[in-house]
Amino acid sequence: MKKLNILILGRSGKMGQVIESELTTHTVTGPRKRSESIDFKSIDLCIDFSSPDFILSHIDRLKTEHIPLISGTTGLNEAQFSRLKDAAKSIPVFYASNFSIGIHAVSKVVQLLAGQIGRFSDIDIIEKHHSQKKDKPSGTALSIASAIQSILPGKEINQHSIRAGKIIGEHTIQFSLTNELIEIKHLAMNRSVFAAGAVAVIPFLLTKHSGFYTMSDFLNEGYQ
Repeated sequence: MKKLNILILGRSGKMGQVIESELTTHTVTGPRKRSESIDFKSIDLCIDFSSPDFILSHIDRLKTEHIPLISGTTGLNEAQFSRLKDAAKSIPVFYASNFSIGIHAVSKVVQLLAGQIGRFSDIDIIEKHHSQKKDKPSGTALSIASAIQSILPGKEINQHSIRAGKIIGEHTIQFSLTNELIEIKHLAMNRSVFAAGAVAVIPFLLTKHSGFYTMSDFLNEGYQ
């Protein structure tokens, strides 16, 4: 892959800094303050870990310059997410609330359990993150719930959110039966797992002209 000029939105944030450290073979640019200007014409690809209002304030320019977008920003409401998906008519957009390969596998396992024992179970999702994370439940917890409800439409899923200390990310899914408890747990040891996933997506997205893509599309096509 050729050397790219990559724009990071949210560059000064926790994820932005880790992603920049992963992009050693590319040129990285991006505002460290919101007031700084951006030279979009020189950009080959944008990676976004900012906030809903910040990415959407730049989405039209990304479309105009036909810049592929990888976004991990969470906390979008329905209208904001709709705008992001609408941009995919013009540019390739890759969205994931969690870029961990492992969490995707967890979702698949949870769907299997939901199909076999979900109708007999109380289902709870307990997620823990650092005290500065604003959205509750996490985007990942909502995605896991959606995966379960794709198997069990209308199933009530109890969400529990904890914000404390410097927890990177922990998700536990419980299936509680009458005399049994099954737990599936995923623990992110550091932010590099998310950064590595976002960077791994780059070659995949550069082969696309437009469209909305997720981790399922990426992994089904073959993780390299």
